[in-house]
Amino acid sequence: MNDPATTTTSTTAKVTPPPLGGPFTNYKLTVCKTGTTTCKTFDCAPANIAACPLTGLSPDTAYTVTVVAQKTGSPDSLVGGPDTFKTKPAE
Repeated sequence: MNDPATTTTSTTAKVTPPPLGGPFTNYKLTVCKTGTTTCKTFDCAPANIAACPLTGLSPDTAYTVTVVAQKTGSPDSLVGGPDTFKTKPAE
């Protein structure tokens, strides 16, 4: 996933909506330090799926991301993941 926009504490994620079941009202990204249960959750509006901001991350750390599509009044649908990326080391 390592987006060119990845820094020591942030990156962006591109979400590809599932072909069926939409339109979705939100995409929930769960970002965990790889190999741990230390996670952060980010909400991404459909208008931002080309570059969902993931901020407040630790430098030089590997992360695993999963994405769930959400629609009001319906069960959540797993869209993607797990995918991985690593933040840049602190300088």
